[in-house]
Amino acid sequence: ALRALSDAIVQLQDEGQTQVIRISSTPMFASRFLLPNLEAFTKEAHNPDIELISTNEHTDLSRHDAHLSIRMGPPP
Repeated sequence: ALRALSDAIVQLQDEGQTQVIRISSTPMFASRFLLPNLEAFTKEAHNPDIELISTNEHTDLSRHDAHLSIRMGPPP
């Protein structure tokens, strides 16, 4: 999962789409998975600037609220 996430971020960087990568995730996933793995993740993804949005609300990617949204369950 971490590899797929870092590959997506590297692709965004290569396309020159952004300087800061905004990742939206639930608070539980952010605190239990993303934050503990953030150092390894950023090294693998070539040290991007990351803004973590920790919320239970659905993120509207079409409005560019975030570049990536990580959720479990059926889409809204």
